[in-house]
Amino acid sequence: MAKERSKIRFSLRRMIYNDKYLIVTSLILAIIVWVVTSISIGDDETRHVKVEMPLTLSSKVAEQLGMQFYTIRDSIEVDVTVVGKKYVIGQVAADDINVKFDISKVTRAGEQSVPIIVTASSGDLDFSIDSYYPTTIDAYFDVVSQKTLDLRLEYDEDMVADGYAFGEPVISEDKILVSGPKTYVDSIDRAMLYVETEDDKKLTEPYTTNCNITLESDSGTIEENYISIYSNSNQKTPLTTVGVTLPVVKISEVPVEVSIEGVPKGISQSDIGKEYSVDTLEVGFLDSAKVNKLNIGSVNFNKLRPGSNKFKFKTSEIKGISAVYSNVKEIEAVITLDESDYSSKEISIDVSDIKLSGLAEGKTASVTGISSRTVTVYYPADIDSEEISIEAVKCDLSEESGNGMYQLSFKLSDSSAWVYGEYTADVVIE
Repeated sequence: MAKERSKIRFSLRRMIYNDKYLIVTSLILAIIVWVVTSISIGDDETRHVKVEMPLTLSSKVAEQLGMQFYTIRDSIEVDVTVVGKKYVIGQVAADDINVKFDISKVTRAGEQSVPIIVTASSGDLDFSIDSYYPTTIDAYFDVVSQKTLDLRLEYDEDMVADGYAFGEPVISEDKILVSGPKTYVDSIDRAMLYVETEDDKKLTEPYTTNCNITLESDSGTIEENYISIYSNSNQKTPLTTVGVTLPVVKISEVPVEVSIEGVPKGISQSDIGKEYSVDTLEVGFLDSAKVNKLNIGSVNFNKLRPGSNKFKFKTSEIKGISAVYSNVKEIEAVITLDESDYSSKEISIDVSDIKLSGLAEGKTASVTGISSRTVTVYYPADIDSEEISIEAVKCDLSEESGNGMYQLSFKLSDSSAWVYGEYTADVVIE
């Protein structure tokens, strides 16, 4: 009897154990079935994916019209909302989305809104595009145009200290090339460089800085984001700034002077009288410069004859100074030789007297004419005229005066004498 009861208890325990195993197994299977069913028949979910695209627009129609697109951005970020099963959209990346720009309707110049087209790629992932932003991109379409502009420099003259002034400015570029939409390029009237100092300190030394290039239009504002600026000397080099140096010089009042070149050996500088319509000029020099006289020009002695000889010199052409600050545009110089100290004579010359030099190798030359067959010679009055003669007439063919004419030079028998005027020979070179 006891043995029977023991068998019954063992059977009950085994049944209970088997039922637990069955229950756990059933629960696991139920969960798996629920998950699979939820995924396969559950509601679609959404997810945001950001896609960044370069702005490379092209259109056969636009190209046929000779137009180009301009934008203020190099790329655009599109926020795309994708929809699909949860396990699918979790795998969607930017590479699974196609972004294109539809400019098929671009047929005219001007600002236009270009539609953005977003689609799902034809991959293995099953999802669709729910929405995206932005849906358009603004672009400007126009014919490409170019224009060369002089760079204009503006600065405040009051930036220098008292007794100082600005010299002639030096800029690294004097011209620029602007390129962009024809509508905007045509509206540009000037290109400016505005110089400003870093503080209010008055300048006594040269000032160097980089200036931004400012494009200006009389008709309104310019969309500079669409405009490219290049160096005119190297049209592949983009420019944004230009180097500017403003020389600062000390203003000094200096006596003027005209130099005499080619003075005969027998004549001293004290024999030459000089008078000027203006004796001094206000000019600018660096502080370190020591200048006692200002050379306003030179005169060759062969342009002088006894008596008064008048010459005019423009102050704007004086070399070796930054600028003239006097209100004097021209200076007249009177060069005087005492008429009683000199005599003159006319000496005949012939084509055969001319000795040629400076002829290129392999070339031949012949003198076909001279500007005058008589030469005026001046000499000191205490010399016998019979002692004055022309010993040689030379013509340097390496220095043409123009139209086949070459300058003649003379060697005289007396070093105190000189030939007055200029004489040329007509030379044919073959």
